[in-house]
Amino acid sequence: MKHCQFVVLAIVALPLAVEASAQTLPVRIVRRGAATLEVTASEPISFFIEHSKDLELTDAQRDTLMALRRRLRAQNAPYVKSLDSLRGVVGLEVEPSPRANEKEREKLDRFQKLSAPFADSIRANNDVARGEAWTWLEPSQRTRVDSILKAERDARLREQAGRPRRRPAA
Repeated sequence: MKHCQFVVLAIVALPLAVEASAQTLPVRIVRRGAATLEVTASEPISFFIEHSKDLELTDAQRDTLMALRRRLRAQNAPYVKSLDSLRGVVGLEVEPSPRANEKEREKLDRFQKLSAPFADSIRANNDVARGEAWTWLEPSQRTRVDSILKAERDARLREQAGRPRRRPAA
């Protein structure tokens, strides 16, 4: 479980724009104390598989996407392992702390700088896989993807609008 949580945290260095026309995945916001981190889904292919009923994927499409996801996981595994090791070297905790202090922010900054090459490789692999997945979808399914992404983005914005803003720690 900690490894899975780390993957989400590790992808902090991978900001992707959330634009349906670019077939990107929704961005989730994770709060760690006073710090707000943007993270994205680590496996873009999972989005299509999770929404297979909404997209009315055929068995062949689902099988192809599952094989693509397995291939993507295998391609990204060495980078994820490197990020996990780097997290340990930097001393970055996976579990959220009640408040991010200056020392934790420095660790996160150092992690982001050192992890950039690994994060860039993961992003490149994800982008290629996302593009390949897009080619397996029919035009009507692509339209549904755009609609799902818009609905999820709108729901996130409504949720964020309802939260009181926190003042940054001094």
